[in-house]
Amino acid sequence: MPKYRIERVTFDHIPWVRLLYSRLVAEERASYPIIDEAELDQFVITLARMIPQPQFWCSVAVIGRKVVGFLAGELYERPVGRPHKVCNPYWLYVTPKHRHKGVTRQLIAAGVEWLTAQQVEAVELSEAWGRQQQWERRGFHPYLVRYTVSVPELRTLGAAHASAPVDPPDE
Repeated sequence: MPKYRIERVTFDHIPWVRLLYSRLVAEERASYPIIDEAELDQFVITLARMIPQPQFWCSVAVIGRKVVGFLAGELYERPVGRPHKVCNPYWLYVTPKHRHKGVTRQLIAAGVEWLTAQQVEAVELSEAWGRQQQWERRGFHPYLVRYTVSVPELRTLGAAHASAPVDPPDE
């Protein structure tokens, strides 16, 4: 079995992480949010800005000199409702060739160590449409569903609903 090193991301890793992120986007083929070449460049700029931030975590899985996976997320403080200190993972990706070899577990374990040191009480994440329940299968508990609508769609919906009868309360 290959030996993977899990390292905290550095500026030297950015080209690798950009490549992996572009593969993640290609695999997901999500229609929202829109990720094109310009947004891949924005990803690099954002990653470079976030690396030195104490509330940001990104680790990479390395074999030899090649980065084959990464996990990144950020801490945030919820002003109302416990737990107040929460981590929101943004991206997790492992190249197909290195999947089912424990890389994800190693990346998550490194993240858990960091979360423990930061005294973070919980992790909250969103799941891409079409991949529902992947995190539930990993032991996460669902509590929130997120939806999206464009402002023009919302404007149209608002006009359509303005003349519609009020929905009955949920039972």
